[in-house]
Amino acid sequence: MPFSVVQLPGIDDILARLWVDSSDPAAITAAFDRAEHALRFAPDSAGIDCGSHRELTVPPLTVAYTFSPDDCMVTIIDIQLSN
Repeated sequence: MPFSVVQLPGIDDILARLWVDSSDPAAITAAFDRAEHALRFAPDSAGIDCGSHRELTVPPLTVAYTFSPDDCMVTIIDIQLSN
């Protein structure tokens, strides 16, 4: 069953700033779409375990998230440009 993907308040603002400041906004959009798809269908195996959260890198983005298997819910807690 797919997970619901939600975002903490302010994540949309961060994503919008990254998009506006990018030399390739389409790459930002595509990376976020791919990340969201991975989180919807496999949050437990997407990304790496960072203790209190997981991080998924889909260049040029890194998405930090938590998930609850019992609730089928993923929460995006941060998003930034990948290194």
